[in-house]
Amino acid sequence: MTIRFHLAFVVAIPNIPVNARWRQNGITVAGGHGRGDATNQLYWPAGLFVDDDQTIIIADSWNHRVVRWKIGDANGQVIAGGHGKGNRLDQLNQPTDVLIDKETDSLIICDRDNIRVVRWSRRRGTTQGEILVDNIQGWGLTMDDQRCLYISDPGNHKVKRHQIEKNDDIVVAGGNGQGANVNQLNDPLYIFVDRQQAVYVSDNENHRVMKWSKGAKEIVAGGQGKGNALTQLSCPHGLFVDMLGTLYVADSLNHRVMRWPKGAKEGTVIVGGNGLGEGANQLNKPMGFDDIIEKAISNAQNHKVVLSSHNRAVNPPPPSTNINSSETMKPCTDENGFTIPTYRIIHRGEFDMQDCTNSLVPQVRSMRPKELIVEIDLPLCASSSNVDLDVCERSLKLHCNSPKYSLDLHLPYPVRESDSHARFDKKQRKLLVTLAVIKETPSIIEVDTNIDMKETNEEPTETIPTTTTNEEPTETIPTTTATTNELAESIAKPANITSLSIPFDYKQGLAHLAIVLYVKNVDKTSLKLENDGQHITIQLSSLGSGFYPLHHQLFLDFDEPMVFDTTENSSTITFNDDNVLILLKKTSNDKQLTQFSSGINQEDMKVKSLLLSLDHVLQLPLPSKEKG
Repeated sequence: MTIRFHLAFVVAIPNIPVNARWRQNGITVAGGHGRGDATNQLYWPAGLFVDDDQTIIIADSWNHRVVRWKIGDANGQVIAGGHGKGNRLDQLNQPTDVLIDKETDSLIICDRDNIRVVRWSRRRGTTQGEILVDNIQGWGLTMDDQRCLYISDPGNHKVKRHQIEKNDDIVVAGGNGQGANVNQLNDPLYIFVDRQQAVYVSDNENHRVMKWSKGAKEIVAGGQGKGNALTQLSCPHGLFVDMLGTLYVADSLNHRVMRWPKGAKEGTVIVGGNGLGEGANQLNKPMGFDDIIEKAISNAQNHKVVLSSHNRAVNPPPPSTNINSSETMKPCTDENGFTIPTYRIIHRGEFDMQDCTNSLVPQVRSMRPKELIVEIDLPLCASSSNVDLDVCERSLKLHCNSPKYSLDLHLPYPVRESDSHARFDKKQRKLLVTLAVIKETPSIIEVDTNIDMKETNEEPTETIPTTTTNEEPTETIPTTTATTNELAESIAKPANITSLSIPFDYKQGLAHLAIVLYVKNVDKTSLKLENDGQHITIQLSSLGSGFYPLHHQLFLDFDEPMVFDTTENSSTITFNDDNVLILLKKTSNDKQLTQFSSGINQEDMKVKSLLLSLDHVLQLPLPSKEKG
C-alpha cells in the first residue's frame, strides 16, 4: 500500500514549546562567502521568506535582486531583478522584504528605493514585474489570511493595510507623527499580523515592539530605552509571534534574537548575544526572519543567512490512550546522503501496562498492542506534498527527495495495510502513522505423540497474594526442572496426535517475563510447564467446539542459560476465561532480555524481540538530538 500526500498549503503559526532549547551554533544556509554578487554570495540580505519546501527567498538588498536558495545548495538562483540598480520593471533598487502570494503564485517585493511595491510572477519565462503599490518608500511586508497586504512606511512613521483587489489603503498603526507615545511610531520597519489582525511593529528608533489591535495599543517588548539589558532592545528588526503570543525579535544592534513571552517584562536571549562577529554562535546585526518552526535569520553585515532551530521534546500521548511501550531512534545519514529521520514507535493497547509489570493481577485481556503509532520527525518539511509512504505487513518505507529523507523501518508486529492511515502535523513537523496490528491466529501442525513430561506428586502451594479482585484466585503451579537434552527428547518423538501452536503475547518486567496464552476453556489439570532456566516447554489441553478436546504446545528458547528461576513454585499461572497468564521469575532483576525464539518445537522457531516495560523505559535517558 502506498500512501501519498498532496495537501493544500495552509498558513500555520507554530506553537513553540516554552521550554524549547535553541541550538547556539547556527548553520549557514545561504551566502557566507563574503559580500559580492556571485551566485554563492549575498550583499546585505534584508528580509526573507521561507517557502513550503524550506526554500528561502531572500531580498538581497545591495545586489538589487531577490534570490531563491534551497537548504543544502551551494548556490542561489536569481528570481527577480539582478539587472543592476534601476527603476525599469526588470530591475530593483535596494529591496528590503519579500513574500510569496500563494493565490497568484507570485513574489511581492518591497522595492524600497524605487518607492514602490512590485509583484513578480513565479511562472517560467517571467522577465519583469508589475507595480502593485506606488509612491510608498516601504520597508517590511506581510500578508494576512484574507490576502490583505501590510506595508511599513518608516519615513511617514506608519503602517498601511492594502487591499489588493480593491487597491485601497488604510492606516492600521502609527500615522500620528514621529514620536514615542503609544499612539506614535518612530521608523517602523518589520511587521507581523496574527489571526485576529493585530499588528506587531518593530518600532526601530523607539527600541521597542508595539502591538496595535482594534481599540488598543501596547508595548509588548522593550520600551526602556536603547540598551542590552533583558528589558531592553536596540533597534529591533524582524519579528514573529507564535500561537501562545510569544514574541521572537531580531535585536539588531545587540546582535541577538530574543524571546518575550506574552505579558513578560523582560525577554530571554535564544540565539546570539555573544557579541558582534562571524562565529557560528554570533550574529552581526540580524534583520528579518521568517518562521516555520525553524528560524532563518538574515545576518546582514555577515552577508549570509543562518538557520537556528530548537530541539522539540516529544509530546506525551493523551491520557486516555493506553501506551504499552515505545522505541526512539536518533537521526543519521544513509549511504546516499539522505537523512534517516528520528522516529518513535508507540505500542498502543487496550490494557494498563501495570497489569503485568508491578503486580500479579489475575486477568490480562491482551498483551499484543492493538495499534502501532509511528511518529516520524521531518523538521525540514513544511508540508507532506513531497513525501512518499509505503506500508506493507512488516515494513514501513518513507522517501522524500526535497528535502532528502529516507526511512526503511522493520515493524515489530504485522499490520493490516487497509486499516492503517497517516497524517502530517504541520505545527510539529511530524508524520503520524497509525498501523492496525494483526492478531496472531493458531496454526495446526503435527507434533509429538507420547509426551515424556515429568510429573510431580506435590500438592499445589498457597496462592500468591495479588491485587484484590473478584476474579478467580491465582494458582501456583510447581515448576518441573529439566535439562536441555531432556526437553529436546520430549519433543523429538514420533507424532501421532495433532496439536495446535499456541498464540501468545509477552511483556518484560524487571523481575518477571509475562506470557499470555490465547487459549479458551483450558483444562487446568492438563497444563504442564518445564523450565531449565533457558528453555521453556508449555503443554495444555482445551475444550473446543462440540466439546472436542484440543491439544496445544509452545516451546521457548532464550539465548543464555539460567535466565529464569528453576526452583519449585517460581512460576505463577493464572487461568482466565479467554487466556492464561504465566509469570516466569528471572534469576536477577539485572537480566534484561533482548530476544528469544519460539515455536511449536525446535524445528519451527521464530525470533521475537523484547522491550522493557514502560515503567522501566521511563527511567532510561532518551537519545537527545545533537546540538549545533
